[in-house]
Amino acid sequence: MSKPEQNGRPGPQGPSLPSPAGRRPESPRYDQRYAPTEAPRPPQPPTVNGWSPQSQARPEYFSRDTSSSFRTHTEQPRQPQPPLQRNDVEPKPAYGDSHGVGNYSQSSPNAVNGEQGTKDTLGPKIWSGTQFFPRFVRQAEVPGEGLCYFYDDGTHCKTVIDGEAVNAHWGVTKAGKPRKRLAIACITCREKKIKCDPDFPRCVQCEKFGRVCKFKNAPRGSQGSPEAPSANGEEGTTRPTSSRTDRESIKLEKREISQSVSPRQAMHATPDLDAHQAKRQRTDYSNFTPVASEISPPLSHQEARSPPAPWLDAVSTTDESSLFEQLRVNPYKVNASRTSELLSNFFKHVTETVSCMLPESAFKSWALSTSEKSLDDHMLLYAILASGSAFSHKPENRSLGIQYAAISRYACDVRRYSLQLVQARLILAVYYLSQDKPNDSWDFCGEGMRAAAFLKLNVEMDKTDDALLTTFPYGLNRHGFAECRRRTYWSCFLLDRMSGLGALHPSWGHSQDVFLRLPCDTMSFETQVETLNPFYDPARTTVRDHTSSIGCLAALIDITTIWGDVMGHLYRMSQRRTQLSSNAEFVAFYDEASRRLREWKDSLLSCFVFSAENLKKATTSGKLGTYIAMHTVYQATAMKLNRYVPTAVLTPAQRAHHVALANHHAEEMLMIIATVAARQPSMPSPEANHTDLYLPRELSSPFAGHATVVAVDILTHRVPPAGLAHLMESFERVKSTLAELAVFWAPVKREQALALQRIRELTDGSTARESADGYLEMRDPIDQSLPRELDVVYS
Repeated sequence: MSKPEQNGRPGPQGPSLPSPAGRRPESPRYDQRYAPTEAPRPPQPPTVNGWSPQSQARPEYFSRDTSSSFRTHTEQPRQPQPPLQRNDVEPKPAYGDSHGVGNYSQSSPNAVNGEQGTKDTLGPKIWSGTQFFPRFVRQAEVPGEGLCYFYDDGTHCKTVIDGEAVNAHWGVTKAGKPRKRLAIACITCREKKIKCDPDFPRCVQCEKFGRVCKFKNAPRGSQGSPEAPSANGEEGTTRPTSSRTDRESIKLEKREISQSVSPRQAMHATPDLDAHQAKRQRTDYSNFTPVASEISPPLSHQEARSPPAPWLDAVSTTDESSLFEQLRVNPYKVNASRTSELLSNFFKHVTETVSCMLPESAFKSWALSTSEKSLDDHMLLYAILASGSAFSHKPENRSLGIQYAAISRYACDVRRYSLQLVQARLILAVYYLSQDKPNDSWDFCGEGMRAAAFLKLNVEMDKTDDALLTTFPYGLNRHGFAECRRRTYWSCFLLDRMSGLGALHPSWGHSQDVFLRLPCDTMSFETQVETLNPFYDPARTTVRDHTSSIGCLAALIDITTIWGDVMGHLYRMSQRRTQLSSNAEFVAFYDEASRRLREWKDSLLSCFVFSAENLKKATTSGKLGTYIAMHTVYQATAMKLNRYVPTAVLTPAQRAHHVALANHHAEEMLMIIATVAARQPSMPSPEANHTDLYLPRELSSPFAGHATVVAVDILTHRVPPAGLAHLMESFERVKSTLAELAVFWAPVKREQALALQRIRELTDGSTARESADGYLEMRDPIDQSLPRELDVVYS
């Protein structure tokens, strides 16, 4: 008698004809030339409140039979194969898939589930040692509580408790706190000292490697719980696995994503697999373990997946299952008002270095709709919601950001390269920067740049395969999409140079490898009209060469290029301190950088020059962050360039010249901050959404905090007695601006603490000393990242 667990075993099936299906309304990621030759079945909307094996998305792997996969069409058996189908919310291959993918046979979900299995559609059965945990059923909104998880025993709990995300399958403890560990492990995992992820009838690890899974107090099967079906016979037999040669030939990753996504996702069986006579056992709900002939072929260059991130090693498969289930749900369908509110926060308060990637009106219209979206679209939306929640004054929204970021972060690791992947990684980099997680921020910024390089976002669209597209993501037209992908790379470029906030490191994206036009102005982007801005030239300023559609973002790119070159020079100079005996190399670089700075300032359009009137216009138009960023980057570049020089080769007159210029630009920086502090918060327009009204328009440029501390560091080194009162008055304005930035930017809180400490030291005289001519002098600089012999101000 066959066991209940094997009722769903596939058998031979007759030929099936592909059903006609129209183009789906999701965000497209590739041209029709990449589509499979057989049409996918009509779409079925994903369930929001639950999931089942029949509707669950599968990983994008393709099973094959080595005996027939590489035959020509004339050599194929006459019996037709089932049509290429995927039970995913997106029936098409990922962006950039190669033509060769379709050559591998892919089973129909109906082939696997041809017979009705006895296993239900609930979450995994987790054995606690004495009983089973309640099984996860669905997630839904509960009035007054928010998004909650529901279980088969009738109980439910919030998805986020006290700012911590709840594991959907583990639930909460008796105290109502998120359960963080199960405190149980099977004998096999204990002996091997590996992590045990419970499931029934075997834990994830024993199921993966075909081991017997038993517990000390109750073996898995009939001896455990009265309701547990017998599994001893199944577990006593080791299922066949692929040979070592096959495994090595395709170089499987150390962590197999196909088995880390819960439910453990194995490749589907094809109707002709019974000929292999290899016994196959159930791994979960409706999935089967592949034999040697079914292992997915090596990914081609166009199929390359995003490289795994180290954070996944710490995430259990049950966590991944919960995240995957939530990724399949369109957040707008779960809570439309919250999605709209957080989306508005994103465009209004998140730094424009990332929000500039998307046209606000067109993207909002697409996002705030019930049209079907792909998993990549969901990945991007959850990243945006996480970032928008971080800039919300509502505690419940900010706590939800943890959950949203985890969903998008999980998707970023398992999805293929696409424009949405690049954008999601950049947005998460900013999110983690605001949450004072610089390591995560740096990782996502670098991963975003690698994905952008793979997709060739550093060249214009007409030089890539994207030129053949006929439909475009987010409901954009061709011109809007061309500018969107162009701005996505520029966001990579800016974050690479600015997210370190003055930290010494080389820039990974070389400016000489960028072959893009400068971004157009905001109005042209929003209306999606064609613009022909000049191409970016790292050696010269191009803003003044074309004025019809140039925006302040283009000016920020030009000045950030100079900033990156100066910081790169300082980095190399600090590492080659033995070569500072001659100043010929430094003089050549200094003269060239000074010329470029003057050229940039002279090339600014009248509407970009810093003034109180232009500041007011930038605040009203919602571009305050970009406007302030380009001027603070200019001042910070000039301060760094003149402060850090090889002092050993300078004459006294040269030293005085550099100190005077450093002080001048520091005073200019404080003047900018004082003007910003004196501005009036912008009033929302009458047609603004009501969810926007509870927040004034904050300054969203964290770089301004760093540049402010650099200025304070320079000006407090040597203070004349007559200028102390004026300096302290300027510092009062500095305090208010830093306080405004520190509300949402954790790195600025550290900058704020450093500035306030220096001001206290200057006023109470605890650290300041009086020189022979009556000046107050500080002994040590705030910024000590460079050696003292390179600091002309403090040396």
